Amino acid sequence: MRTRILVLLLSGMLVSAAHGQTLYGPGGLIINPTAYTDKRGLFQFNASIFNRQLANSTTSFYPVSATYALNDRFELGAVYVGEFTSPTHQDQGGIFFKEGLFTETAKRPAVAFIGTSLMGGGNWSTATLVASKELIRGFRLHAGVRGVNSTADNRPDGNAILGTDFSIGGPFRIIAEGDTRLRQFPFGSQAYGIQFSSPGFTTTAGLVAQATRHFSFFFGVGYPITRP
Repeated sequence: MRTRILVLLLSGMLVSAAHGQTLYGPGGLIINPTAYTDKRGLFQFNASIFNRQLANSTTSFYPVSATYALNDRFELGAVYVGEFTSPTHQDQGGIFFKEGLFTETAKRPAVAFIGTSLMGGGNWSTATLVASKELIRGFRLHAGVRGVNSTADNRPDGNAILGTDFSIGGPFRIIAEGDTRLRQFPFGSQAYGIQFSSPGFTTTAGLVAQATRHFSFFFGVGYPITRP
């Protein structure tokens, strides 16, 4: 069944607010991570919901995660992924971490390594290396590569990821991203959204096509439980 997809916990990019959260690691856009890490002591909660439409079925995903920044370069988190295709549930749970290898400077992008492991209804693990850079004020580009190991395929796999987020004024940002297809899926993924960030919470709304050509509406929220 090609519905075992890992998707998103989404939210904002402000240091004082909850950052975005994907199942490939913390500090992400919608479907892919970025290289930016949280400040030490930030503990955050994220949740989202969306549907994935196939030719003859609809699968609902409702991921929930929590992450804590042990220092300015290392984050550790737990994630639960609810997955429902009527009439059955096929849920997964696991952990992820993000290690910042380099911080961003005027001449150098931020670089991070992210690892994820999920179990339940099959195992899924990823290792991602990603770089992020603000090219001009308010416009950031993210690019990386990801290795994947899944019991659904039992062979090492991987893909390339590319994304951007940019300010459109005040607390609003636009997100656009995609990745190339994995061997076990027929298509790559795309996501587009608008994000609102405040010191108290972050929300993201948009469209996502995860390994399919059919876009579905998604909504997510991030909330900082404790701040640095």
